[in-house]
Amino acid sequence: MARILERIGMGFGKIGSMILDLQLEFDKTNGHGHTGVADDGPTLANAALNVTWTDWTPTVTQTGSVTVTISKARYRAIGKSLRLEVYLLVTGTGTAASDVVIGSLPVAGAHAATYKTIGAGIIIDNSASAFWFVPVVMPSTTTIKFLTNYTSYLGTNPNFGLAVNDVIAFECEYESV
Repeated sequence: MARILERIGMGFGKIGSMILDLQLEFDKTNGHGHTGVADDGPTLANAALNVTWTDWTPTVTQTGSVTVTISKARYRAIGKSLRLEVYLLVTGTGTAASDVVIGSLPVAGAHAATYKTIGAGIIIDNSASAFWFVPVVMPSTTTIKFLTNYTSYLGTNPNFGLAVNDVIAFECEYESV
């Protein structure tokens, strides 16, 4: 399936193609383990229509609002699964000792889980020549944060404030409502 879509110009990551393959198999059996008579599931053309990318505008806060330039902020939905790709260049400042929070998600999540990883990211602190590879988590159904250890989020631990030319980049996938 992924090879066919790639040949027609619709590249898929491994996770996306596995989800699409599973969804197509489930749909072919009408969710009951047997093939339906009237409807044998979506066609390849219909499946391809459901994987377009849509731009969105995330917000960044670290106590107060932090201005950013959006290089990339897009999502695609396959059923209730949302995949986000984000690359932001910080043009304002945040407040040290405060969590970095991504808000205004394109669709609210179905489940909040502080310690369940939904993706991965990198945060670059240009002024300190430092960076952190971080798990992406969804502690509420409307926000994303970056977990740095069992009980702390990026910005609080390590303690730093976002500043001009810092970078926030991540990809994640979650179930929407």
